[in-house]
Amino acid sequence: MDGPQEFDAVVLDLSSASEPSCRGAAIEGKVLAIVGLTLAVDAVDRATTVRLPEAVNHVYLTYQRRGQLHALRGRLLTTDVVGELRFVVNHPAVRRLATRISLSLPVDVIGDDDCRTACQTVDVSADGALLEACLKVDVGATMRLDLWLPDLDEPFATSGTVVRVDENERFAVQFESSATELRRQLGLLTAAHNRALLRRQARASSDAAMIDPDF
Repeated sequence: MDGPQEFDAVVLDLSSASEPSCRGAAIEGKVLAIVGLTLAVDAVDRATTVRLPEAVNHVYLTYQRRGQLHALRGRLLTTDVVGELRFVVNHPAVRRLATRISLSLPVDVIGDDDCRTACQTVDVSADGALLEACLKVDVGATMRLDLWLPDLDEPFATSGTVVRVDENERFAVQFESSATELRRQLGLLTAAHNRALLRRQARASSDAAMIDPDF
């Protein structure tokens, strides 16, 4: 089944929650990012999340897809960011696609002779990246990468497989499955990026509502 997508409006239904103090609550929110079976959800009313325990089982996340209401059962987790939650889906059949954002990050592609080719990401997700470089590559090739993330002093050393080669010197790389910490960091980066985007959109809507009429 098709799962939620980033920026989808969702409702976290806690009526069957494992914690009795949470039962009857419903939290509206928007999906910030998806990594594997974990969704980052930004609560519309952040104050409603303050008293939640660290983990709540038997929570349902509902969302609309093609005019129909769907529900996923899972576990709800709080984070250090007030109002930002993690929902871990119990449905292994849900389509797993990591959220992709447009972001330019420096990357070194390391050849077999340890020669480095500097390039940039065009977009990134927890699963991989679209790179831009003056480099000839073939689909199926494995390459070593040093990926520099914001606010970190050292790059992440990983490897990946080329899954697509585009025109304009661009190629897509899927990260190795063992790069769990890199995936976690990219998931956090994606959630923060989309959270800031939602905040800017909300401020712009608020400012537009305050504009005086012309007549």
